[in-house]
Amino acid sequence: MQAIDEFTINKIHRKNEEVEIESCLYHQGINTGVKLLGVSLEAQFKLKDKYILFLTEDCPFEECLFIYLLDQDLNVLDRAEIFIQFTPGILGDLKIENDHEISFTFFSNDEKWTLSILPAPKRVLTHGFKVPVRRPFSLFWKRYFELRFEERIKQVS
Repeated sequence: MQAIDEFTINKIHRKNEEVEIESCLYHQGINTGVKLLGVSLEAQFKLKDKYILFLTEDCPFEECLFIYLLDQDLNVLDRAEIFIQFTPGILGDLKIENDHEISFTFFSNDEKWTLSILPAPKRVLTHGFKVPVRRPFSLFWKRYFELRFEERIKQVS
């Protein structure tokens, strides 16, 4: 896995809508026609023939993190949102842990999130409302990645 700089986004401006959080995805300067939630492309990674994108709403006082896994044809294979209403969030401490895991912080530096790409997609029954992580509703959606959360132990001196 490696950090890349191949993608950019362009916010979609719509008339008569209060919230504009959707963007068009550009790959190497070319509009792909892919629309993603989020208006700030925070990080991007390549893993073999797949891409991982981290986008936010660019509102740190009540931030939402959107994570996308795309195939080589830029189809969305899997996605997740991390969000808690009225809670600030800033994506930080992004680190490639190994060839299939990325760790990061979002709500606090006292936490650690780990995104793990699964060796093979697995079917899961989802309801989509597990706070603070939301996934698309599906009876048998294939998952290509998992998110784990752990609190970091504070050192007392």
